[in-house]
Amino acid sequence: MNKHKIIKQSKKLLFSGIAAAVLGMICVTTKPVQAATVDGDYPSTNGVNTKEAELNYQAKNNAPAVKNDSAKFDSTKATKSDTIETGTWDGIPVEYDTVTHTLTIGGGTINNTMHVPNVPNTLQLLRIDWNDPSYTYDTLEVKTINFTKKLVINGSAAEWFRFYNNLTTINGFENVDLTHATDMNSMFINCTALENIDLNKLFQPNKTYAVTNVAHMFEGCKKITNLDFSNFDTSNVVDMSGMFNGDINLTQLDLSKFNTSNVTNMNAMFSDCPKLTSIKGLDKFDTSKVTSMGQMFAYCSSLNKLDLSNFNTSKVTQFYFMFYRCTNLQNLNISSFDMTHANFNFNMFASLPNLNTLVLGKKCIMANTGLDTPGKWASDSGNMWTSAELMNNYDGSIDYGTYDNDK
Repeated sequence: MNKHKIIKQSKKLLFSGIAAAVLGMICVTTKPVQAATVDGDYPSTNGVNTKEAELNYQAKNNAPAVKNDSAKFDSTKATKSDTIETGTWDGIPVEYDTVTHTLTIGGGTINNTMHVPNVPNTLQLLRIDWNDPSYTYDTLEVKTINFTKKLVINGSAAEWFRFYNNLTTINGFENVDLTHATDMNSMFINCTALENIDLNKLFQPNKTYAVTNVAHMFEGCKKITNLDFSNFDTSNVVDMSGMFNGDINLTQLDLSKFNTSNVTNMNAMFSDCPKLTSIKGLDKFDTSKVTSMGQMFAYCSSLNKLDLSNFNTSKVTQFYFMFYRCTNLQNLNISSFDMTHANFNFNMFASLPNLNTLVLGKKCIMANTGLDTPGKWASDSGNMWTSAELMNNYDGSIDYGTYDNDK
């Protein structure tokens, strides 16, 4: 065989080999890539590699692998594991649906009784231990909370729903046992989107409750218009300060079932409730142990009348700003007030432009109370004083009685 023929034959064999290799590659059956499972699945991007999560999601849905890093999570194809985060809150099982923004809380018992001096003992729903450590929980996303099984709280329930500013609905309160909860301080504070709290399910009839602190319990619940306290046992409560402070849409309150015999602090209890027109039950309040009433009704600009003639204020030392800026208040009766132990009563009656009738008692002290209502005050005893003169001249032992403003 000559040299030219050998070279030509070699080229022919090389070409045949390449063709066979290409044909073999075309005929090979492809299989989808199996990606490693990630607990957080595709919708979670908190610390999870985006492309790896994308491959996981595609593998679950038998989708072909793509090279587009900007691919988005399709909630319509998601399974429960894609949308539900699970974990525990103080040992109680919880689930959070990241699509419906619903937090579901299971059953069990929480003993939140540990006390550390100068450290508030709270029950905030922030301390959730999520099974997916990469998941970042945002309380502002939660819109609904469901209690599905019996949950017993022993000790403190303080600040329980704090930071849930967009929470609109709480279901299943009948499953919650608070009979042994002692502290409800700031329990619903700043739940600014919550329109209704079914207290008759949370506090059930014919049960005794151990709670001693309800300070700021509903403070800043800006959409609440009414609250039903028919079953609310307050017989052990000591602190009611700021209880309704800042409830700007609250229109009326029926507190006729309140037992205030152990209460010592009523500071700012109703302050900054500009739409509050009536408070039923004040005539039944036992205030014999109360020491502080500062700002109690401040900024209640829709209150027209307050009859506090049954109030026992013999232990009250603070009256500062008590009725400040009650701009529509026309009739005020404090004839039973004992102000002889007061240390702070400044601006108690400041900014009451429409006050027409003021009933004062033998132990009322008007000095430095900030009374600045225009006009002159005519009394039963024949006095005719300006507001400044009433503050300077009033002697309860001889000047007590009803004062009408002659504008």
